[in-house]
Amino acid sequence: MTPCAIALVLAIDVSGSVSLPHYELQRDATADALNSPAVISAARDGLAVSAIMWGTGQHVVLPWRVLTSAANARAAAEALRQAQRPEAGTTNMAAALRAAHAEFRAAPCQAERRVVDISGDGRHSGGDAEMHGAVAEVAGYGVEINALAIVTPIEPEVAAWFRANVTGPAGGFTLEAEPESFGRAIRMKLAMEVAQR
Repeated sequence: MTPCAIALVLAIDVSGSVSLPHYELQRDATADALNSPAVISAARDGLAVSAIMWGTGQHVVLPWRVLTSAANARAAAEALRQAQRPEAGTTNMAAALRAAHAEFRAAPCQAERRVVDISGDGRHSGGDAEMHGAVAEVAGYGVEINALAIVTPIEPEVAAWFRANVTGPAGGFTLEAEPESFGRAIRMKLAMEVAQR
């Protein structure tokens, strides 16, 4: 299998708490971030990207793409921008994390680093203990877990929850943003992830 520097799974929250405008904002801002200079630069070393959307279930909306050029990045961004919202439902983040990890089995390259980039506006609906089990399982395979917590009036402390229950135990990092600043935050987050060696 061809080697690459990074295999990255983007796991995007589409649970019932995410309004349609906020869904579109997340989807389009994530697509824009794939087309950012930091991602295009990282593509020169080999960058594979996949995306899932999750709520009660998990749905692959961007099958694996190997980005090796600006043209590849633009094509991946446009494909993600065309994704239709799947069913919403509960905030089953533990299942989403396991589904993101399962995506690596189909990765098109042998990655030096495997990263799950999960975004969400609420805590896992199944409780913290179940979340801890999923994090330990995925991190135990050497997968990096980072997060973008979307802070809303309903979940003002969600970033602290992510740090305590998702990224902290996995040794990753959490950035936080309000829905309106999601675009800037996801660009910063991807830049941080692809710059790490």
